[in-house]
Amino acid sequence: MKKQRKNGIKTKKSNFWIILLGIFIVSLFFFLANLVYTYRDVRMTGEPRTCPIVEITYNTKGGNSGSVKVDGQILAVSRLDSSLEIGDSIQVRYDKERVIVVQEKFDEGSFIIFFALDIVLLIIGLSLLYAGITGKGYP
Repeated sequence: MKKQRKNGIKTKKSNFWIILLGIFIVSLFFFLANLVYTYRDVRMTGEPRTCPIVEITYNTKGGNSGSVKVDGQILAVSRLDSSLEIGDSIQVRYDKERVIVVQEKFDEGSFIIFFALDIVLLIIGLSLLYAGITGKGYP
């Protein structure tokens, strides 16, 4: 880190790019936290439904996703089991107001893991912000 002289006192220059990266990561934290909270809320309070799978998108590394048909609407679902096929029905929770479905297979533990991983983003983002503003942690 370059040091500047200001009125005879050495000061550390803040790193603009590190601050920008920290702001981006903290913003990503808030976006993901809101998303996880929304899906958790739908899972806890949504209307239980049994819906047919109308589309499956296969991923070579697993983690298939797809779409189900609810009240004439086709809505996306994630993390379908590889044993499922088009036409099979799955248990979902449906929120009419937000028009979102969440599979029944996601329990409270899944959301706790997502929140914990999201907290790691917050810690990294705040650390980068602190380091960028103060200039600490750089040579």
